[in-house]
Amino acid sequence: MSPLVDNLLSKVILLGERPPSNLSIPVQYFSRFQDLGSLSESNVDVLSLPLLMALSAEASKYIHLLHAKNSALQLLLIAPLGSAIEDLFECINKFPIFAIVESNQLTELEPAILSAMDRAQLLKQNQQLEALVRGQNERLKNFHKELEERVEKRQSFLIEARSKTLIANSRWEAVLKATEIIQQAESLGEIENSLTKILAEDMALVLTRIYFKPQDNLFKEQQKSHKIYALYQASLLRGDDDSTLGSIFFLRPKEAPFRRDETDFLQKIAEVVSLAIDRLDKLKQTVSFKEQWEATFNAVIEPVVILNQNYEVLQSNSAFQKSSLAAQKNKCHEALFDRSTPCENCHLGQKFRVTQKNSDQLTYDVFSQPLPSTPDESKLFVNQYHDVTAQIKMEKKIMETARLAEIGTIGSSIAHELNNPLGGMLSFAQLIKLDLSSDHPLYPDVLELENGVRRCRDIVQNLLGFTRNPAAEEWRPVDLREVLSRALKIVELQSRSMGVEIKISQPSHPLMVEGYFGHLSQAVQNILQFTLQNIFETTQTLKNFKGLIEIQLLESTQEAVINILDNSLGSNPIESQTDKSGNLGLSLAKQILHDHNGNLILSQDAKPFRVAKITLPRPVLTN
Repeated sequence: MSPLVDNLLSKVILLGERPPSNLSIPVQYFSRFQDLGSLSESNVDVLSLPLLMALSAEASKYIHLLHAKNSALQLLLIAPLGSAIEDLFECINKFPIFAIVESNQLTELEPAILSAMDRAQLLKQNQQLEALVRGQNERLKNFHKELEERVEKRQSFLIEARSKTLIANSRWEAVLKATEIIQQAESLGEIENSLTKILAEDMALVLTRIYFKPQDNLFKEQQKSHKIYALYQASLLRGDDDSTLGSIFFLRPKEAPFRRDETDFLQKIAEVVSLAIDRLDKLKQTVSFKEQWEATFNAVIEPVVILNQNYEVLQSNSAFQKSSLAAQKNKCHEALFDRSTPCENCHLGQKFRVTQKNSDQLTYDVFSQPLPSTPDESKLFVNQYHDVTAQIKMEKKIMETARLAEIGTIGSSIAHELNNPLGGMLSFAQLIKLDLSSDHPLYPDVLELENGVRRCRDIVQNLLGFTRNPAAEEWRPVDLREVLSRALKIVELQSRSMGVEIKISQPSHPLMVEGYFGHLSQAVQNILQFTLQNIFETTQTLKNFKGLIEIQLLESTQEAVINILDNSLGSNPIESQTDKSGNLGLSLAKQILHDHNGNLILSQDAKPFRVAKITLPRPVLTN
């Protein structure tokens, strides 16, 4: 049920037909129009009447009377099914009909009454709002009228004061305009020209000059002696301590000396100029400090950045920008290391070391320091990246060189110690062999003993050759077969312990090149040791892996070629197996071959073998 049912201000009148007994809406029933005379002081919201009563002569009189008392009156017309269309159109044209129902049954009448009551209340609210708006408009009109009267009273006073304020307004507009232009000026000359242009029309100025002490006094005396212009001098004060900075001079024709009100106005202009000069000084200092700071910042040869807790780079020097791997990245690990996440060992505010995970394998010592900040400010850090890649490589080379030198010293000592006993053993084995006949049962054993001792002696001699000072060698023709033989004897023990099979393919005749025998043996030995190291790493990865090395000694008319093939997987890419790898053996081998006008090429193709190709020029034979 609508909340309007309980509203005592709303009234529902039913004419002609009695309401249903179970109607829940309070209504008043009247059988004829004449009975409505008792409602002369009441407002009726809803009036329900039959079609025949609406067509009667009294209907217009009473309905218009009720509508005059309440313009929100809603009419319900009860027209049984089958009523004449002409009668319905007549009622609709005569009265504002809200709804037409077929009977006064509860199911039809009650919803129609409720809808009519809602519509009546809505119209009443709209009428109240309209009345409120009309009242407000009326008050506004009265207020406007009163305001116009006050304006008329004050208009005479404004007319009198207008002539006085016109000059003041013009000057203040000039002050505002001058302030804006002066604050945007970048030099004293620009300030002087702007002021002269702005004040020329209002004050007939012909010249404006700014001088600092003591030049301002000299300019003043000069103008007094010439007596060409009327002069006003305003002091320029320093902003921080109000000390006199200099003066600004305003000049115009001498026939128009400056009045008091004009000098007061020009003094205001001087205050604005003082602020502008102070701003220019601070701007110059700021620019100078910025240039000095940027020059100092970029003068650091190592990458330096200022970043926040989120690793976002706020400022960087030119060295950092040159070292950047990923363009347009705003985080340090993205720009310097091309990483999507912070470095593993990163500790902002502390010293740490990071390494690029790429082919260059660059290593940096990062010196990170927090910048002073208040508790409310976000923490900032300055990071300096010191490239220690070369240092680490040099340390590794020095350690490897020291290790090789120590191995050489130990090998030389052991070789010398073994040489004498082996010589005695060989002599005794040969004496015993001379005392035995060839058919003696022990003769084969003595013969095998002699061969073993000879083999041990050869190994010792090779070891002595390996440790001998290379400077003592001579540049001479060298048989590459002998070079291979010495290098293989040095690495033979290592290859046997690893179970690596070594196959050799070489010509039956000497293959001669020119160079240092010991140096070339050292180069081939280093390459073989590098190959064995790769095979060892492969055995750690693959079970039941059988290492294999094939050595091919080839020749042509212009060069000799040594191919060292292995079936290892290889742990490093091609470009990192030269000088960049930090492997001293390969670097030394490459340098030795370069000194012999040769070359070393490493191939990473492991299908099925990797190849280390050594090329050496053949000597030119002359008749």
